[in-house]
Amino acid sequence: MTGREYLESIMPTREMVDHFVTSARADVPKDVPVIDLRDAFREEYATYRGDVQAFLKPYYIGHHTPRGNFFFAWAIKDRIVEWLDPKPLPYR
Repeated sequence: MTGREYLESIMPTREMVDHFVTSARADVPKDVPVIDLRDAFREEYATYRGDVQAFLKPYYIGHHTPRGNFFFAWAIKDRIVEWLDPKPLPYR
């Protein structure tokens, strides 16, 4: 199994995420925003030439590392700003 195949195998499928986002759970309002970070990790992994474990090591060691926290924050930043009204001053 290649690193890419392994990474794909541990990630939920697009259908699973779509179901989660659109599910009719009574305890979750339908307008609750969800950010899917799989694409951000896929894009980052596409620039990497090693195996999956070596790729994930700087980002995740059972929990996010400082580099993983930064990657996560940077990946969600624009989506979070889209939700805010009014937008923070630097984004107006």
